[in-house]
Amino acid sequence: MSFTAPIIGITSHCEITGQNTINKQYAQYIANAGGIPLIFPLIETLHKDASLLDMHVNAYLERIDGLLLTGGGDIDANSFGGSVYESYSHAELVDTCPVRDTFEGALCKRAYEQNLPILGICRGMQLLNIAQAGRMVRDLSEQPGLSASAKHHNVEPYDKPAHHVTLEASSKLAQIFGTTQLAVNSHHHQAVSTPGCGIRFVGWADDKTPEALEVDDKPFVIGVQWHPEVLGTQPQLFEAFVNAARERSRRT
Repeated sequence: MSFTAPIIGITSHCEITGQNTINKQYAQYIANAGGIPLIFPLIETLHKDASLLDMHVNAYLERIDGLLLTGGGDIDANSFGGSVYESYSHAELVDTCPVRDTFEGALCKRAYEQNLPILGICRGMQLLNIAQAGRMVRDLSEQPGLSASAKHHNVEPYDKPAHHVTLEASSKLAQIFGTTQLAVNSHHHQAVSTPGCGIRFVGWADDKTPEALEVDDKPFVIGVQWHPEVLGTQPQLFEAFVNAARERSRRT
């Protein structure tokens, strides 16, 4: 690509019927970090037409230097061949969108194969893990050794820290933030449980809930369970992501 500023693809929500939306802060932080945000719409027909889905995914990936997987509703239990959740997990799901699962799953897998820098936030982190055959629990109350904690779900105000996360000292995230201790906000009732192929959990809440993941043999594949775009105190994560995308654009 000839662009100086890297183009970052950003996935959109479908929780509001008939509308594609994103939190504007995702795009703002990408722009602040020197990237050009490109928002991907959700198209119903892609869910049922594999060849059309493939064409769209290829076209999108040819045009971007990095992929931002945003937050949103739960991943449908029937998506990804029905192997999303642990066998013991049966809690009710909230705001599922199979159309989004299909599109983002294909997009994520292909971007991963192409070594595209990927940043997953909240649901985006979960999708990163699921796309590599990892698993999760439908609700924190079902995770062995954990309890349904008010520290994780619907903690207001959303832009204030709700709990701490301890990062592995050798992780990319610890290098990005310059510390292994973070104060983060929280807005999730689910959790990743079994890491996917190549995935390594590198951050945990005090109650041992996995809060961050990485892939060691990829230039930049990172997922965080909190919402740094809302917290407003972690611009360095977006800067590192956009810088990784910029480096890739220079090599292609």
